Amino acid sequence: NPLPGDIGSFDVKRDYGKKWSDASGHVGFILTDGVCISAGHYKVEVNDAGFRMKNGTALQNDFDFKTFRRYKHKVIKK
Repeated sequence: NPLPGDIGSFDVKRDYGKKWSDASGHVGFILTDGVCISAGHYKVEVNDAGFRMKNGTALQNDFDFKTFRRYKHKVIKK
């Protein structure tokens, strides 16, 4: 399950039938369950991109995020 701060992305190969195995589609930073911040056509906005199927707001060809990445930092001791 995604946590706040994770990056979610579409799976281009699976969702769009593309041939690139390492490409992702639209991405967003997860703010909370079902909500992200992402770049729209004209501005950066808080939206439910990537969670529309889950939230019940999907249009006909919408997909949800299938890939999530989490930054795992290393503690630097001084």
